[in-house]
Amino acid sequence: NAESRVTTMAGQVYTNAGDDEVGLGSYHFVTELDAYISYENEKCAKVYPRIDQRLAGEGPGDRIPRRMPFRGTSYDPKQRLFKGWVTFSRDVGTYEEVRTVDGIEREEYELVFSPDFENIVAGTCQSYCPNASRPHRVEHFGTEMFYTRWLHKETLGEGASVVAVGENSEDAQQGLRNAGSNVGLSTSPQVAISALLARDEDAFRRALEGGMSVEL
Repeated sequence: NAESRVTTMAGQVYTNAGDDEVGLGSYHFVTELDAYISYENEKCAKVYPRIDQRLAGEGPGDRIPRRMPFRGTSYDPKQRLFKGWVTFSRDVGTYEEVRTVDGIEREEYELVFSPDFENIVAGTCQSYCPNASRPHRVEHFGTEMFYTRWLHKETLGEGASVVAVGENSEDAQQGLRNAGSNVGLSTSPQVAISALLARDEDAFRRALEGGMSVEL
């Protein structure tokens, strides 16, 4: 079913390879131009540095912002290239309060998506100190940072969910057959979709990803 193929990053979430949860610096694309970085997972309070304090002896700074919207966004569909920047500074109404994390105020992103939109395969994150014209550091996607599309679930209705599955759709279908489920799946090699009662969503997702059977 060609309609079930992913043809855009809009509506998708991309997480750092190896993350088993979203909100740990995941990229959320509401549309091709409306996107944000999520640090909403409570683990971020321990994993990520806090906002730098201006004066010594002030104690720990604030937690890293839970959401950082991309600003100045653009998207080139031919190159599958998204551009945008985020800042730790905040608008307090009459002026912008400069804030930094480990000395960095602003990060500028260029993200290049794979043709099937399963991965971010190239691009950079350039980190700038306040008032700097040159980046303090440059990190590269595809060689230093690896982000992949989150296998997400969307609520259909009471007791049902949609589960998006990547390339292992054959294994996932076999897993559901082993579980005795009567749910139909699409035959797309990109995405298999099922609707079922989700008694243990995390276990179900892991089973689909690994091609295991699911005990309902």
